[in-house]
Amino acid sequence: MRVIGRMAWGLVVLFPCLGTQAAQRELSDAEADAIVAREARVAEEGKRARRAAMADNTVLSRKVTERGGRKVTMERIAPPPRVPVAATAADEVAAEAPAAPAKREVLVSVSATVYDDAVTELRWRGDGGARLAFSNADFSLLRGVTRLETADVAFSFLLGIGEGDRTTAAGGRGDLPPVPAAGSISDVAGSYLVVIPGGTDRDREVLAALDVLHLHYRQNERKLRVAEQRRQALAAARERYRKANPVEEKEAVIQFWRKDAGAAAGK
Repeated sequence: MRVIGRMAWGLVVLFPCLGTQAAQRELSDAEADAIVAREARVAEEGKRARRAAMADNTVLSRKVTERGGRKVTMERIAPPPRVPVAATAADEVAAEAPAAPAKREVLVSVSATVYDDAVTELRWRGDGGARLAFSNADFSLLRGVTRLETADVAFSFLLGIGEGDRTTAAGGRGDLPPVPAAGSISDVAGSYLVVIPGGTDRDREVLAALDVLHLHYRQNERKLRVAEQRRQALAAARERYRKANPVEEKEAVIQFWRKDAGAAAGK
């Protein structure tokens, strides 16, 4: 069995940004509502700007249809003028700078079932069958983690994260070991225990990725918990906003142009 509680070997981990200082504290309902209202205002301003830009286009043909009780207008327009993009000094410096050595890319797919916000069952496939581990990290806090990098390896994660019921799981696990208590995995938070191991190179890659993921969890648990609280608070606020401000867009205008229209016009 393999228990990871802390790293015994040197590791340099480059973690993704977890937000500004303002985003490192929990949100009240009032703060979440204010953020969502501001998002809605910005979105509406963007819609108005796009409608104004569309009104300036030259419409060559128009077709109106009804789809599901909604009017859809298709407009073919003259190709908009091309705006040349000038290279900046930063672009020139970047072009001249030597390329950094490419890191080895490792993609890891793991299924994670969280019990009681305290124990996570980890499963992945390997040669010869399934692998199984238990972690005392709450993987629901890692939903936003898709990539972590060490000095020479870039790990990309596909984490299928769900919630499980310990009572229900107890009766339907067959030959699998029962879900343990968090304290029986390790006395170090952010640790995991492999109970069905594998010995292939692929297994070693997955375990190296889990090492990095758990180190990230230990070093950033407080920020991860705040980020999850903010995500839930904003999701609830958006739902409140949708109920209070139902949108009924009964008309849509779609503009398009032919790529070869400019060339044809120049003949």
